[in-house]
Amino acid sequence: MKVQIDPTPVDAVGEALAVLAGRGTYELHRSRHGHQIHARYPWNIAAPRKRPVYPGHRCGQPLTHHTDHTWAQNAPQRTQAEQNTPPY
Repeated sequence: MKVQIDPTPVDAVGEALAVLAGRGTYELHRSRHGHQIHARYPWNIAAPRKRPVYPGHRCGQPLTHHTDHTWAQNAPQRTQAEQNTPPY
């Protein structure tokens, strides 16, 4: 199954809004083979979250007010020496 998802995870309210709008929601699973997206069903939605949840993408309809920051990771900071070495 091929799907397109928004790039940022949503909180429970964002997921509810996505479902009410007819958008699917998906969990991001990491494995030794890479990343996989699994569809969420009513029994998944009712259970406590263990992974980030992403809404199905709709152009021009982001759910930015309901971003779930629980899963956010800060980008690693480069040292001064790393900033002066290729690639810039």
